[in-house]
Amino acid sequence: MMLLLGAATLLLLLGGGGCSASAPVGTELAPKRVMLWLGPPAWDHVNKQLNASQLAATKANLTKFKDSITVIGTVGYSIDPGSPGFWKPNHPGVEQFNAEMIKMGFKVHPLIGGLCEDNSVCMKPLCGNLTGNACQIKYFRQIWAKPQPFIDQAVARIKAGGWDGVNIDFETGSGTADDAAKFAKFLGLLADAVHKAGARVSVDTNWGPYLNPGTLSQGNTVDTFCDMQTVSPISKRLASRRPRLPRHIDSAPTPT
Repeated sequence: MMLLLGAATLLLLLGGGGCSASAPVGTELAPKRVMLWLGPPAWDHVNKQLNASQLAATKANLTKFKDSITVIGTVGYSIDPGSPGFWKPNHPGVEQFNAEMIKMGFKVHPLIGGLCEDNSVCMKPLCGNLTGNACQIKYFRQIWAKPQPFIDQAVARIKAGGWDGVNIDFETGSGTADDAAKFAKFLGLLADAVHKAGARVSVDTNWGPYLNPGTLSQGNTVDTFCDMQTVSPISKRLASRRPRLPRHIDSAPTPT
């Protein structure tokens, strides 16, 4: 679910089919939230920091759209069975990047993705002969069975980093309707804890039996569901262009 555009990874959802949230009929829209999924620049291993020229270029590009973009969904975290909380940063500079985005006046809403970013070399020791999809759902089920460490770490990082919230991106082609029900219950626990910390939860969805937003929204107070079916055609169109940021992505009402 990544599109490489020069110095940074841009993942975007355009209004009219991207992120959406429900609100009772007759309620007023909350202030506009325009979220851009954006990966950190390359890591400078010599100086132990983000690549300076790439970071400067990313910030200059973002500055042109500060009147449009309000939230940066930093792409830099993955589940990891061996880590406390079952997830960790997958990029050495993502915390620095979060801080840079906050300094620019953006909210940060980091994405927590699947195992190893689907990297087969990374997954092999953990998955054995399982397919990537089967391995992903195996570990998602472990999180849902014992959700508290994941949730506790989410709340701790939100508070420590001043995050706007978290974006949950648990993709797999092996999920079932039963998995969706368990995922929805997990999301309810996560949303309750994150809301108490003053933050938000968004979830990436699709229209199969597993990532179906109709199922995943049952019995919980998740703030926003992001329809990933809008990503691929947009990504293909942008892939042939010079790197630039979209004018708008998502403006959604906030449930009351």
